[in-house]
Amino acid sequence: MHAIVTRLSARTRTLLLSFALVIIGSVAALHSVFSTNQLLSRPVTAVAIAVAFFVAELNLVNIEFRSQSYSLTFAGVPLALGILLLPIHELVLARLVGSLTALLWQRIAAEKVIYNTAAFCFEVALSGTLLHVWLPHSGELDLPAITVLLVCIAAVDQLMSILVLLVIRMHGGTMDRRDIAEVLVPAVMLSVVATVFASALYVLIQNGIVGDLLTLALVTVAVLIYRMYASTSRRTPVPGRGSRLRHRRGRRRDR
Repeated sequence: MHAIVTRLSARTRTLLLSFALVIIGSVAALHSVFSTNQLLSRPVTAVAIAVAFFVAELNLVNIEFRSQSYSLTFAGVPLALGILLLPIHELVLARLVGSLTALLWQRIAAEKVIYNTAAFCFEVALSGTLLHVWLPHSGELDLPAITVLLVCIAAVDQLMSILVLLVIRMHGGTMDRRDIAEVLVPAVMLSVVATVFASALYVLIQNGIVGDLLTLALVTVAVLIYRMYASTSRRTPVPGRGSRLRHRRGRRRDR
């Protein structure tokens, strides 16, 4: 079997991996649809989360190593917040709509759109399924619940990062341990920051209009800080750069 797989083209193996991720994600989403133990449907919240995914996918934090550029986003914020607020199937749909729109907006290659879309939906479905099993639906977010949220989302994010590195290998990319560490370590740090930020937003949202206003203020300040960071860290493209890998917080793509 291994010999057969290795004879396949990189494109074919990437598409097969994408198909496997879609199947697993779809099973988790369908389980949520027919589950009796799930969060209440919130269409307005789902739309807001989809918009947040779209915005997050358009704003990148780049990490360059050798001929690759590995990009992370703050999609972990709507991911964690969506897990706490939405049924899994609605969160998967929000992720699909928001992220796919962003990918098409940026006009990347079809193969990369397919892989990234599949990876996004798989990540949401896996994280949501695990956390909906382990976390109570009482609406309270105490320290043990936040710890579970942090560990689970970070673990799934690392899995998705490893899959991205696997896709790079499929396409002939080479990386040593230092390169891999330069990808995985920042990814887990950003995952923790995004989850903590989302947890703070969730706590504020539960406190009525005052909490909503504070949430709006906090998000506005965070966006402004990111804009300042992006404007000061933007570098001139280097001629002759190789393929460009985009890792989405879930978010993963190479170009």
